[in-house]
Amino acid sequence: LTLTLTLTLTLTLTLTLAHHFGQVRAIENANNIGDFTHKKFPPNSRGSPAQNLPQVKLSAGGMVTVSVPHKMETEDYIKFIWLKDVRTGENVVVKGFPPTEKSPPTLQARCPVGVRLQPCSFGIVDGLWKGEEFTVTA
Repeated sequence: LTLTLTLTLTLTLTLTLAHHFGQVRAIENANNIGDFTHKKFPPNSRGSPAQNLPQVKLSAGGMVTVSVPHKMETEDYIKFIWLKDVRTGENVVVKGFPPTEKSPPTLQARCPVGVRLQPCSFGIVDGLWKGEEFTVTA
């Protein structure tokens, strides 16, 4: 019974993470579904940078903490925070948030030293925000 429960939890977590990666990819590609000729709202164009721009803190051992200084409310919240590998363009870690998440929404990940990353976030009202690129340090 314990083994089955563990496999179920692992499978559920894997499917949830895959779903988050797919949603983030769609957000970056579409940037307003239905408008195929141009990006209606380019990144960092809606809302206040003080509330939406992802903030990065580096700690020992390649620990990266990304937070967005945004209040989490049912009608306006940060849906996703993710890190993008600048060299490959791939999203390397994604975290999804419910509107009930404690403010500020935060993602933590241990990353390889020397990797160049860009923090990104998506708010349901203010859209896509991209932070400054950075290199992970020891």
